[in-house]
Amino acid sequence: MNKVLVDTCLYIEWFRGNLLEHSNELLSNIPYLSSIVATELIAGAHSKIQKREISKFISHYEEADRIISPSHNICFQAGKCIEKLTIPSKNILGDSLIAMSAKSIGAEVWTINSKDFNLIKKVFPFKLKVILAV
Repeated sequence: MNKVLVDTCLYIEWFRGNLLEHSNELLSNIPYLSSIVATELIAGAHSKIQKREISKFISHYEEADRIISPSHNICFQAGKCIEKLTIPSKNILGDSLIAMSAKSIGAEVWTINSKDFNLIKKVFPFKLKVILAV
């Protein structure tokens, strides 16, 4: 079993009922939740029902003690990564923090966002699995 940190966009697709064929694969690993992803999920919830469901989803990770929050060192590394990439930091800050957090616990990032994470990987190697959206 491997540690896995799932990106926001992939969770959104799962919540929409897409990419369910990867659910068993995720559950056969040890899933962690980035506090960055939790923030993005809560911020993107529009209705009371969505907010309640997302909060319930996050609470399962809290109960299992599988929330990963970036430390000062991880934030510093993300800043160094962005500095090397020469693209606007607001476009890649969250993804950089997710990648650095995953590396800090030896986890693989799962995403459908190959563009940003492959850019980050060029300057800061980490384990990455890109799931192809249909």
